[in-house]
Amino acid sequence: MHDEYDILKNNPGERTSVEVRAAGIAHDLNNVLTVISGYAEMLRDDLAGNESFKENAERILSAVGRAKSLTGKLLESGNSPSENCTVVNLNDVVAETLGFLRPSLPSEISLITGFHTEAIPVYADPSELLRVFLNIIRNAVQSMGEKGGTLSVQTSVREDGEEHAVDGSRSGRCGIVAITDTGCGMDPLTLKRIFEPYFTSRYDGTGTGIGLYVSGEIISGLGGTISVSSRENEGSVFTVRLPLFNRG
Repeated sequence: MHDEYDILKNNPGERTSVEVRAAGIAHDLNNVLTVISGYAEMLRDDLAGNESFKENAERILSAVGRAKSLTGKLLESGNSPSENCTVVNLNDVVAETLGFLRPSLPSEISLITGFHTEAIPVYADPSELLRVFLNIIRNAVQSMGEKGGTLSVQTSVREDGEEHAVDGSRSGRCGIVAITDTGCGMDPLTLKRIFEPYFTSRYDGTGTGIGLYVSGEIISGLGGTISVSSRENEGSVFTVRLPLFNRG
């Protein structure tokens, strides 16, 4: 059995500053720019009359739009995060995230996906959710390193208790996104600290310790949770739970 650590709400005190939020957005922007670079490399190879040119160009434009959205958040002054919330299908957001990431996935990594057969409506800012899934999936990829492995992304709907129901709903149903990797895993101490701002287990300069902290804050602000289970040398499972939107 994996060691498990549930994230509900943390209270980092002074560290919940504009500086921390800006650093988190900059971190996420780097993720999006990495994707842009991947598609640009594909286009370079496809220029010789390949029919996929138009599709790849459209994907680049989409990624650029996301990058602009994240950059714009650096200029926000006290706007409520909920101002951009809307009802979105969790399946669509996950699929979009994977679409961004596929060109940059190493060939040594096998991707397995499974989507709930029906729409999973949640009330959220889709750009913020994309940030969360980009962070978690990229961390999973990095944990597998050069040896590669298997990345699994699954969505589902479950009964998960009254605390996960949005206002006006008594269903207690929640949307689930489970992201599993076969990477290096984490020891218990690292597992307990991964959502702390500026904590990183990577000492090669590639980790900022911001991505997972921001992800935890976003999901907590939506009334959801992130739970993590992991064992050293066996991999990790990140599970995001969000309350279903219910108009009734």
